[in-house]
Amino acid sequence: MQAKEDKSAIPELRRGGLQLRLDASEKFHMHHKFVILDDATLISGSLNWTHAAVERGNENVIISRRPALCRSFALEFERVWAAFQTGDVAQAPPAEFDGNVATLFFPEPQMKNVGLILAELNGARSSIDLAIFTLTLDTVAETLLQKHRQGLRVRIITDNRQAGVPGADAQRLHQQGLEVRTDRSWYAMHHKFAVIDKRTVINGSFNWTAQATKGNQEDAIIFRDQKGLAASFSAEFERMWQDFKPLGS
Repeated sequence: MQAKEDKSAIPELRRGGLQLRLDASEKFHMHHKFVILDDATLISGSLNWTHAAVERGNENVIISRRPALCRSFALEFERVWAAFQTGDVAQAPPAEFDGNVATLFFPEPQMKNVGLILAELNGARSSIDLAIFTLTLDTVAETLLQKHRQGLRVRIITDNRQAGVPGADAQRLHQQGLEVRTDRSWYAMHHKFAVIDKRTVINGSFNWTAQATKGNQEDAIIFRDQKGLAASFSAEFERMWQDFKPLGS
């Protein structure tokens, strides 16, 4: 999670003797939001650990005790820990697969991880529900548009402020006939998840943008054929879909 010393708990943690390292980059973000407990439990998702996010934001966390996931994220922590000591923004390792779960880390300028996400979207047969804070990856937008034209139900929820930033794809997709809704609050619609055919979930810290792909420290997990998890995320999507308004209304 990104931290600014004058607005965070970082000074107090330092006084308490905790080991801390901060990202020195002025352009890219340490955008992970994960914790590993005893090398056996992983907490990850979109949630920044702030009062506003917990009390007001639209956020998620997944708690997993899957050994392969814990191992992958532990290695990612060590990579980032070392990089922040030397100032080297080393690229993330290749995607790791464990059965029906794929772990993706960024930065990854070769776009192979984005290719894996596109493959999941292209494989959709009936529906794609996407809740994303910001969407500027045109390759993703074109895939969503293509699936819409093939007759699938494609729905998008995004943050109302991010929908209007330069390069955002939400308005263009809305104009092309896709269903797009936004929140209308001062707080963030901060999710970054997709539910495909109500059985596959893509989730993590990763916003679907070029900066997140090529520069930020990010993560995403693809959970294939996980109907229980997909049902939970679908319920959250439906809650927001009912609460939010169509883009432009």
